[in-house]
Amino acid sequence: MFSRSLTYSIAIYSCETYSRAIGMLQSFRCKCSSCSLEFVVTPDECRCCSEVDRCLEKMEEIDMEGACITTHSGFDTVCLNTWVLQTAGAGLKTRWNKSYSTN
Repeated sequence: MFSRSLTYSIAIYSCETYSRAIGMLQSFRCKCSSCSLEFVVTPDECRCCSEVDRCLEKMEEIDMEGACITTHSGFDTVCLNTWVLQTAGAGLKTRWNKSYSTN
């Protein structure tokens, strides 16, 4: 059983998380119609691909302006392929200077 202080802390955290999520929902404006806030943790993560210049450029290259970047023919290969992500991650670090590699 939880202590009262722990239960209270969890309740406060849940309310803050819920309030933050509601705030994000109210201020977030998706333009590609494919965005989801399901896994969003911070307001900084609330970005539609239509707000990212490089995504817009890539979609313009294939004459699909306004469409979601996930519909680009190269998206699955470059962004979802485990091997590609592991290779790219080998040369990257987190903001805490830790490696993305799984070894």
